[in-house]
Amino acid sequence: MVSVNILTMSENSQDETMGNQQERPAEGELGWLGGMLDGEGSLALTCNNTHRSIYPIISITTVDENIIKKCEEIIKKIGIEFGSVYYVPPRGKQRRSSHTIRVSTAKRVKSFLTVLKPYIFGKTHQVDFLIEWCSIRTSLPYAHPYTEREMFLFYEIKKYQIKKGKPSKTGIPIDYTPGWRPRYTRSYLESKSLHKI
Repeated sequence: MVSVNILTMSENSQDETMGNQQERPAEGELGWLGGMLDGEGSLALTCNNTHRSIYPIISITTVDENIIKKCEEIIKKIGIEFGSVYYVPPRGKQRRSSHTIRVSTAKRVKSFLTVLKPYIFGKTHQVDFLIEWCSIRTSLPYAHPYTEREMFLFYEIKKYQIKKGKPSKTGIPIDYTPGWRPRYTRSYLESKSLHKI
């Protein structure tokens, strides 16, 4: 697989959403971007086994370069840092090149989703879960152990990564059972009901 990673950031971006004194996104632009996130976007919590941590990530993928440029333009107006990835499939593969925008870190994801939440109608549960997880994480000291609520939200979000009752590309089964989990033992996590808040 061949891919080119290009880090793209807004010129005056910060971790928190900020007002761009020169230009702010219009209502129509936010609605359009919310629709893109609903249709072509992915909202996830991912485990990093190397650093033993969980981190949120939002991505929008499309084969249309003009669409991805429009997404970048609006995100820059919002004032959120983001990464851009261009994927070129290997020779012989019946796939088209694609473009992906990614927003990561709890502060950025929370800020981004807080702005777009009024314009998202399909992934409302994922948005609420992810905003809550990011709010908890940013309110705690650095490297603080994950709370029970955070782990509950982790599993709930994982359920939405499974499409049409089949395992996702990452091999997550419907009855997702954790292996390693930050600062918690396997038996502790398996004893918790995912259906209780």
